Amino acid sequence: MKRFTETTKWSDPWFMDLPGPYKLFWLYLLDHCDNAGVWQPNIRLAQFQASAQIDEEKALELFSDRVDILDNGRWYIHKFIGYQYGTLSEACKPHMAVIKLLDQHKIQRVSKGYTKGIHTLEEKDKEKDKEKDKESDEDSKPKTDLPKNWLRWSDAKKKIHRTSHKEPLMDEVGALLGRRKASKWTLQELQAFLGVSPSKDELDALQPYYSAIIDKGEDYRRTSILTLLNNWSGEMDKARAFKANNR
Repeated sequence: MKRFTETTKWSDPWFMDLPGPYKLFWLYLLDHCDNAGVWQPNIRLAQFQASAQIDEEKALELFSDRVDILDNGRWYIHKFIGYQYGTLSEACKPHMAVIKLLDQHKIQRVSKGYTKGIHTLEEKDKEKDKEKDKESDEDSKPKTDLPKNWLRWSDAKKKIHRTSHKEPLMDEVGALLGRRKASKWTLQELQAFLGVSPSKDELDALQPYYSAIIDKGEDYRRTSILTLLNNWSGEMDKARAFKANNR
């Protein structure tokens, strides 16, 4: 199978900042997803075939701006179709197989740009006006991507589904472990955050502890957002003890 590849990715700041194993894993995803940009997760096989150690949670965090998790748990590279095919058209036979895959994955098709058949400037202007009206309507609606009844989902499903929903102080908690503001949180992390409801004073107390340089053999700080939130009280106790011992 042959696919287009972006040769300038090596100078893309996002790609340049990826750790080595995850650069390789990203290329692996682009080669192993189906023709709609959907990949059935198999981290064990990916690690074996790419000869790289991959942490699924870290990968999803690094790829959060480019990969969405579908309801069936599969990974969807949402810019894949636009790059490989441009605007999909049912009048184009090669596109029909891709459109069928999108329907199978229950991925809603959103038209971007102009499809075949729009030839005149007048028609293009009409199409632009339609899209502006649609965007205006969308802007007037409350923005949230939280699924309905998500709190009733299984832990396994909440672990893989990511959301751009934000609560006050979420970015500050993420910053303790170097998470970017643009990164999406898993629903499991969001639920843990809501359960803790950290205060600004608590974050101010944790920040010196989590930003300090500590010898590796004595460093017992949490390395993931979820474990930090699930052990919040204990981490607060360690932060207070650290402050008392380093006056």
